Amino acid sequence: MSASRARVGAWTAPITPAPGHELAGYAARTSGADGAHDELTCRVVVFGHGDATLVLVVLDLLYVPAALAASVRAGVARELAVPAAGVMVAATHTHCGPVVGLGHDALRAELTRTAVSAAAAAGRSAREAELRHVRFDVAGLVHNRRDPAGPLDDTGTALVAVDAAGETVVSLVNLACHPTVLGPGMTSYSRDFPGALCDTVEAACGGRAVFLQGFAGDVNPLIHDQGAADMRLFGRQLGVRAADAILTAARACLPNRTINLSLDRELPVRLDRRHTTVDVDAVGAGLDEVAVEAKPSVAPERIRQELAAARAAVDEAPTDAARDRVAATAQAWWIEDLLAGRPSYLCVDFPPPEGATLPVQVFTLGGRFHIVALPGEPLTASADLLRRELGEQLLLVGYANGAASYLPELGEFARSGYEVGSTRYAPGTVERLTAAALTLARGDDAR
Repeated sequence: MSASRARVGAWTAPITPAPGHELAGYAARTSGADGAHDELTCRVVVFGHGDATLVLVVLDLLYVPAALAASVRAGVARELAVPAAGVMVAATHTHCGPVVGLGHDALRAELTRTAVSAAAAAGRSAREAELRHVRFDVAGLVHNRRDPAGPLDDTGTALVAVDAAGETVVSLVNLACHPTVLGPGMTSYSRDFPGALCDTVEAACGGRAVFLQGFAGDVNPLIHDQGAADMRLFGRQLGVRAADAILTAARACLPNRTINLSLDRELPVRLDRRHTTVDVDAVGAGLDEVAVEAKPSVAPERIRQELAAARAAVDEAPTDAARDRVAATAQAWWIEDLLAGRPSYLCVDFPPPEGATLPVQVFTLGGRFHIVALPGEPLTASADLLRRELGEQLLLVGYANGAASYLPELGEFARSGYEVGSTRYAPGTVERLTAAALTLARGDDAR
């Protein structure tokens, strides 16, 4: 029996601002964008079944601050007549996009208009499609940046929509890796490797491609010199691996044969199916605002004192091993000092002292396949937990619906480091978020 199909549409629209806008992501930059290396985009995918519709909006930005996410969600929900819970807004986390936080109302309004228009176009283009879930290896290309021996998610996944004619509608490629192949020396707008990845998949597989950033808080790319050629190489390597898995699944769905000249006849060839077909008999969404606690604030004077002491300890360390033990503390206080000034280029949503909430969202396709979205930057261990609980029929999306910055697990706080210094939330926050995601995915709230 063939699997039930969904209605799927996809659209891509440019969002590159004019030169001169402040670039997000790196402290070392001293000027605005001098132009565009490649086009920033808004990519939208629409899933429908029966009367229900889900809309996924992905923007080539560092983060999607809460105000932008709310504006896009409201506009798309109104345009497509869908519930707010059915609109997910995520960022690729490129460090070569514009700042879109407070004070950038005009750009936020323009991004919202573009997203709404792209969502409408995606909806109009929707057609019946089979959904295939494939996996591919990214080992050697991604690395745990907190601990070389730590956990690493080195498997990519893709959800591919294929229409009745066998043509690709869209490939959603999901993996966890910081888009920091391009360093602070890149002063032009760029999608970084997600752009080269999508271009490669589209060229090989047809249709549109969308990059879904995973839980990349502790995952960095393999780099050489952080130039444009380095970025293209890395993105194409990932894209080729994803495309091969997508095309292998396409081939396995055909009645293949070969010609045997010695026997003067054709012989059937059966290929192992390494993909899963998603049976979509319904689609649903759940969105929960989870009560969380802000990390206690630290007085600026104390931050500076702790930073000075930590740097002195690094300088005085007698061995490399001793230096490594104190370097993490220095990095934590360095980013604390930086964030105390609330720099615009980090685009972070700073929580209120009390009454903070963070959004958790789950799309469900056919009751068993889930797209789970958390805000900010969860780490690999949180991805591992959700996969253990929900299985492999899963896409994990970070950097969605808000700019929560890093979300380390409880056990990471004692180890300190950049990610722990960056978090704006108390220990235990990501555990609350993953628990809420499990509740939604298991159907307590998702319909």
